[in-house]
Amino acid sequence: MKMSCRFRSEPFKALLRFRDRSFDVANVAGPAALAISTPMKKWAQWVASALMVFCTWDGTAVVTHANSVVVEESFATGNANWRTGGFTPPTIVPAGGPDGNGYISQATSFQSLGQGTLFRGHQSLNASNGAFAGNWIGLGYTELSAWVRHNASIPLTYFVRIAKPSNFPAATAQSSVLVPPNVWTPLHWDVRPGSPQITAFEGSDHTTIFSGIGNLQVAVNTPAELKQSTVPYTFDLDDISLSVPEAGSLGMAVMGVLFVAVRRRSTF
Repeated sequence: MKMSCRFRSEPFKALLRFRDRSFDVANVAGPAALAISTPMKKWAQWVASALMVFCTWDGTAVVTHANSVVVEESFATGNANWRTGGFTPPTIVPAGGPDGNGYISQATSFQSLGQGTLFRGHQSLNASNGAFAGNWIGLGYTELSAWVRHNASIPLTYFVRIAKPSNFPAATAQSSVLVPPNVWTPLHWDVRPGSPQITAFEGSDHTTIFSGIGNLQVAVNTPAELKQSTVPYTFDLDDISLSVPEAGSLGMAVMGVLFVAVRRRSTF
């Protein structure tokens, strides 16, 4: 368990200067040094305190990256209570993932896959200590990502099913990326409202589902030519994560508002 705090970007450093002393606009937006009013300075101090530092409590799956915050499962020390589509423990491979560390794996045939589910991260099983469960809308999650690999004879496409704790209803999000055999490939799914990757809500809607997620399933689309195949292929999963919008982008937007306000004040 650790508390991780990190300065994010130059715009936030500029905001910190707002917080600590009278601010010289030349440090950020141009050569003209313009004084800022006391109300503006107080507002900037509040913004800086709110945005300058992002602190994330790290249990087993919450980590920080430059200019973003993600919830991530790396399977570095075990299967993290994830399961295969058949609810059996996946094989943990201690090294060789895209990050060089461990990953989870299973061997199965397309005939046995049924709906295509390869791996399950369920709240009821305490997958990743529940890190992927909760109100994704309230938490600001906008993208789900994962690294996948397989050794099937042709390229494959993947999808995710993101479900309520009861496993219904759920949203299905498709990836159009063709994953070639034997190559670790990153996949990304936009989970925002209106995302073109979300193709089904099982009779429900985005708000109802994403305000209370319990289960996450990573699945493969079965190609017609392999639907009846009994050949066992190996499927691997690593570094599955959730992300929020980049803090740096938010900081730049705030700085733009501040600069316009100061420029307007200087014309009076």
